Amino acid sequence: MRKGLLLGYTVATIFLLAACGNKATANSTSSSHQSITSSAKRTSHMKTSTKPAAQSSSKPAVANESFFPANMQHTWYTFDTYTNKVETVSFTANQMTADNTTSTMHTSQDRTSADNAILSGNAQPTTPEQKDHADNWALFSTCNIRGASWVNIMGWYQSAGDGSFFTVLNETVNGKQVPVLFSASGAEAWTDAHYYLSADLATAQKNTKYAEDHSRDDDDDSNSDSQSNDDDSSDQTDDNDSDSQQDDSDTQSDNDNNSVDTNDDNDDDDY
Repeated sequence: MRKGLLLGYTVATIFLLAACGNKATANSTSSSHQSITSSAKRTSHMKTSTKPAAQSSSKPAVANESFFPANMQHTWYTFDTYTNKVETVSFTANQMTADNTTSTMHTSQDRTSADNAILSGNAQPTTPEQKDHADNWALFSTCNIRGASWVNIMGWYQSAGDGSFFTVLNETVNGKQVPVLFSASGAEAWTDAHYYLSADLATAQKNTKYAEDHSRDDDDDSNSDSQSNDDDSSDQTDDNDSDSQQDDSDTQSDNDNNSVDTNDDNDDDDY
């Protein structure tokens, strides 16, 4: 009897201990889960509260601003009679490509005080940004020359010279009106070349001259005509002076003769 009670007590104790162990295990598991969840929340909070990366302070490229007129935004071809090769120049809304070099257009308003110091010769482009501007930026402006609207392109730090001029005019070629790109340079925008929309047309028209062309010979002829007019005016003035002097001389001679005659008459009266 006592053995039976002891055995029952032992079994009950075992079940009680097992139940306590399972509860502890469950509590431990729950505590561990809560710890992991809390850690995950802290990690998530740390990630979302991270400060955003600093923005670049450099000036963005001019991407949407349009400088060149729509009728100029093409690839143009000219036949260079010195090299006997077809050369090209290309324009987009804000870039020009020539001689395998692409320049992005900017205005004088984009110049900084450091740029102006370089432009005036008081400094040199030394920073990577300034060197990039020297190689890849160009100064854009427009002007009216002989009744037509032209664009003018100069180097970003160019302080001497007049840069390159471009305009598109319609010309009659083989009985048809076609756009022709005129390029010019110099103080009087003397015509350098004509560009066409195909290499074949450029080759065929390589020696063509147009009424809108302006050359140094035109200025020389104008200066020569002006000089000739000045010479003619000078000759006319000399002739007028000579005639005037001759008239004065004749008048003086007549006065002298009249005086002599008067004196003779007076002498005769005295006798």
